[in-house]
Amino acid sequence: MGLIVQHIWMRWTKRSRGANAPLTRPRLQEAYRLPADQAGALAAGVAWVHEIKAVEADGFEIRETFRAGSDKPGVVDLGVLKATPGIDYWVSLHDPSPYRRRTKWPAKLPSPLFELRRGHVARIDWNGRFRMSTMGSNLSYYFEQHIYWLKIVGAPEHDPFTGVVPWKHVDLRTEIY
Repeated sequence: MGLIVQHIWMRWTKRSRGANAPLTRPRLQEAYRLPADQAGALAAGVAWVHEIKAVEADGFEIRETFRAGSDKPGVVDLGVLKATPGIDYWVSLHDPSPYRRRTKWPAKLPSPLFELRRGHVARIDWNGRFRMSTMGSNLSYYFEQHIYWLKIVGAPEHDPFTGVVPWKHVDLRTEIY
């Protein structure tokens, strides 16, 4: 039994905002299938992260990685999101960047945010506007949008998230423009 986290995210600046932007921002899917050659790794009882990202600085090339969640067995630590083994898994969410962030974030989130049990699928959405610099040398903004899918699996699965209605959906998206 192991945990799979799918992290889908994008980062952009004003250069790619709007229909007339010189750089076109792609639309990422809500969920992706796991890489066929990696789905068998899930049976190992380790926490895994499947990351799909598109960053403006890389020309919005969609990049996909599949890796262990952290150097601690069974733990996923992505900075903002942390999942630790408990009875099943305790999932916590932390402020992404209190000094750079310029959009709303809940003053106090429960910790853990929820307990993920075997067979349940959870989804967390958040977005934000951030300052490029905390010291004032660059006052421009960048924007981020994140989706996390989480599921405890007992056997390899190639498609644990597409078309699934989550048992728990935490939506922290806010107005970013």
